[in-house]
Amino acid sequence: MSLTRRRFIGTASLSALASAAFPTVLAQTIAPRKDDPFKQQNLDVLANASEETFKPYIGESFAMVQGGRRLASLTLLAVTPAAPPPSASKSSAAGSPPRRSGQTVRSFSLSFQGSGASEPQGTYTLNKNSLGSFSLFLVPGGPGKSPQTYTAVFSLLVP
Repeated sequence: MSLTRRRFIGTASLSALASAAFPTVLAQTIAPRKDDPFKQQNLDVLANASEETFKPYIGESFAMVQGGRRLASLTLLAVTPAAPPPSASKSSAAGSPPRRSGQTVRSFSLSFQGSGASEPQGTYTLNKNSLGSFSLFLVPGGPGKSPQTYTAVFSLLVP
């Protein structure tokens, strides 16, 4: 099959059209979402999070949102400290990243009770007027539980 002038012009025209449309399509897929759970204002709430950040809110409700849609209301049941990490003098586990001296891990968990339909494990935005909006990875307590419970675990590396 030989390349004719007509075929060359047709192929070149389609290539030019596709290359002009591609950046527009790419920009639309990469553009930040309006409800992006990882936008800076959501991350600022958790920047210095600790058990003390959440203890005043035990017994209060948080709105559970995803995709701009309110899914449920979550009541904070407990703020639980995690067991202290193993001593630094012991050998670290395989695959554990090395820590700089002077750094510690602050770990705690939040337990919530949900109202509404059970949601699957995932990242959800929680809204609390006095605290702001922030994203947490929530794990449901198990199938068939009524009312549904959720847990979020924090493991923060602090200097």
